[in-house]
Amino acid sequence: MAIYVSEMQDGEVTARDTTMTFTTFVCFDMFNALTCRSARRSVFDFGLFTNTAFNFAVAGSLLGQLGVIYMPFLQRVFQTEALDIFDIAKILVLSSSVLWVDEAVKWWEARKHQDTVEDIQLMGV
Repeated sequence: MAIYVSEMQDGEVTARDTTMTFTTFVCFDMFNALTCRSARRSVFDFGLFTNTAFNFAVAGSLLGQLGVIYMPFLQRVFQTEALDIFDIAKILVLSSSVLWVDEAVKWWEARKHQDTVEDIQLMGV
């Protein structure tokens, strides 16, 4: 919603507003799918490119999104407009936050679990 609100400063819904919002939702979903590959393990533990089917699905989704943004006949159908590199960078930074927050939670939970195990070992249980 932050993208939509920031794009709506003029009070009018434009193709740019909806393109930015739609693309942000798609990117959020892709980053969320990446981090949801494991509930406990970091995506960086088992690698970004270890699941070929997943990588093809994400690549297909992103290529489809790029088509909707940059192919004129799809722009007419989806009422989108081309975004510049700064718009894409803004979207990627914002939408990747779901990955970084989830990775931080996984790290914190692993650390908490490790501390608990160490406490139990110290007590001699």
